[in-house]
Amino acid sequence: MAGFKTFLRWRIKNALSSLPRLHGQGSGDDFRNPAIKEKDLTVIYLFSGTYGDFVQVLPVLNQLVKVFPKSDILLFGAEKYFFDFHSILPEKIRCLEKWAWIRRIFSPYDFLFTNAVGVYRLAFSVKAQFYSRFAYGFRYREEAEGRGYAAALSLKPEVKNFAEENLRLLELSGLVDEKDLQTEIWQGRSEHKPFSNKADILFHIGSAGLKNDFGMELYEKIVLNVLQILSKRANEEKTHLELIYGPGDAEIAERVRHYLDNNSGMGNSGKENSTVTSPLPIPELKQIPLAALIQKMQGYSGNVIAFNSFFAHLCWYLKCPAIILHRIAIPYGYDCSPLHRQVILQPEKAWSLQEFEDLLH
Repeated sequence: MAGFKTFLRWRIKNALSSLPRLHGQGSGDDFRNPAIKEKDLTVIYLFSGTYGDFVQVLPVLNQLVKVFPKSDILLFGAEKYFFDFHSILPEKIRCLEKWAWIRRIFSPYDFLFTNAVGVYRLAFSVKAQFYSRFAYGFRYREEAEGRGYAAALSLKPEVKNFAEENLRLLELSGLVDEKDLQTEIWQGRSEHKPFSNKADILFHIGSAGLKNDFGMELYEKIVLNVLQILSKRANEEKTHLELIYGPGDAEIAERVRHYLDNNSGMGNSGKENSTVTSPLPIPELKQIPLAALIQKMQGYSGNVIAFNSFFAHLCWYLKCPAIILHRIAIPYGYDCSPLHRQVILQPEKAWSLQEFEDLLH
C-alpha cells in the first residue's frame, strides 16, 4: 500500500507540472520591491513535521515577521504546535483554520513558504500550484525543479541543518539579504560549554529517532546506562539530577519509571544483559508541559544531557548548550554541533558510553 501511494503521489506531481499556474507569478519585480513589504499581504507558511521540525521553522517565522511588518503570518498544518509554542511565537503569527485555504482559489495568497520536511507532501504542491502568487519550497534532489514553485531548494545529501535550509529559502526568494540571513543562522553560536562538576544536571530521556533505530530494548538499556553514570556523578558532587521527558516519550518513561520504582540496579526491566549495576539514589522522573519547559530552558544554567530529539533542537533555538547523544552518525538535516557537544554511539564499540563519560571530567 505504501508503494502504491508513493507511485500515485509522483504521478499526480508529474501531472501538476504540466499544468499552467492558476495565478501566475506576478511581475518579476513585485516581490523584490521593498515597498511591497509595507503592504498588508497574505503570507502563509505551510508546515509539515513534528515537534523538532517546528522548532526548526521558528527562526524563519521570526524573519517573516520582520520582512512583512504590516501583514499577519498565517500558519497552516501546525495547529497543536501553534498552541504549544505560543509563548515564544511573535504576536503577528496566527494559525490558519484547517479548511480556510479552499476559499482562496480565486483570491490567492500573495506568498507561500514551506519547511524542508514539506517536500514530501503532495498537498504543498497543490497549494503552490493553485492558491498562491509566489510560492517557495523544497524539491527532491532528483527533481530538476519544484512543482508549482517560483523557486525551490534541492535537499541534497550534504544538508546538515534543516533550520538553516529553511532560512536559505528566504534568501532564494529575494526577501532577505544574505547578510541578514547569516546573522540569523549564526546568532547565539558559541564554543562548546564544558561540563560543570558543581552545576545541576538535567537529563531528557526521550528520542523517537533512537527508539525507531535501536528498538525499545536497546534504547532502554542505553537510557538506563546514561542514567546510572549521571546519578553516580551527581551523588559524588552533591548536585541535583533532574529527569524529564516530553510528548511522545510515554513508553520509555514507563520503563524508566519501572526501574526507578524497583530500584533493582538492573536495566531492561530486570533483564540480565544490562550493564547497569549498583543502585544509586535517583530522583523522580517527570513530564514538564511544553510551555513550562520553554520557560525553564530560557534561563537554565546547569548541565543539559539529551538524545537527538525535539528537545535538542529546542536547546539549539534557545541558545542553551547541551551534550547530545546520537545514533551511529548525525542524522540528515539535524546537525547542531556549533552549540552542542555531540557524542556518536557506535555499534562496533558495543554502543560504549566511554566518550560520554570522558566529557563529564
